[in-house]
Amino acid sequence: MKHAYELVADEAAQASFQREKTSTATRQRIGSTIKGHVMSWRLVFDVCLVGVALLSLLVAYNSKTHHDALVLTPGGSPYVEIPTIRMKFTASDYFFEPSMFYNETILIDKMERLVELSSDDRGIVVIDDWKEHNLPPPRPVNPKTVGGPDETKSTYTIAYWHHVHCIASVAKLYHNARSGTGKPEDDDEHMVHCLEVLRNAVMCLADTTPEDGVNWWENTHQCRDYQQLRSWAADHSAWNWTEIMGPRVDLL
Repeated sequence: MKHAYELVADEAAQASFQREKTSTATRQRIGSTIKGHVMSWRLVFDVCLVGVALLSLLVAYNSKTHHDALVLTPGGSPYVEIPTIRMKFTASDYFFEPSMFYNETILIDKMERLVELSSDDRGIVVIDDWKEHNLPPPRPVNPKTVGGPDETKSTYTIAYWHHVHCIASVAKLYHNARSGTGKPEDDDEHMVHCLEVLRNAVMCLADTTPEDGVNWWENTHQCRDYQQLRSWAADHSAWNWTEIMGPRVDLL
């Protein structure tokens, strides 16, 4: 015979207490689990914030470095930064004309005009913080041998002035070849050197301007402002070569 079983008052209270205790423990475990997940996600979130902050600082530092330092624009350097301008290429006989290759007087006149693209400092500058910008070591120069002060400075030549020099040299060397003057062997080596310099400069620039393919002129290009570059070089000039050597057309 099966006996019916009923909870007496004390047993009922005890059972109720156990159920409440179990429910409380369960809620605590659930709460701890949720809190643990929240803490984990908060940790992940905080780590992400720190990462974003560090990345922002890195970008800001690099941006400042590039701005103070150039911009890493095509054909530029990690040190000199100058603005760009829109420039239309036009044909002109101001700097060159065919007769200059047969007439030395006209040649000299054109060379003197090319000097306008150069400057008194000849692009020879002093960069004291070159190590900070990972530049190659500068070259010691002392202008005493050409009548300048007896002082040695560690200098660089900005490439633009080398290019201008080579443009003038190619014109003069071609004149020498057509007129039978000059020293052929030396002129040939100098010509090859300058053609190589200009070839590399063209490849470095890699101008992407679409040209019409008919007259090749009157096309607008995005260019660096060479006048601003001349101003920058004047601020970092090593010496005034025009004062030292005079206005020489063979030293652009």
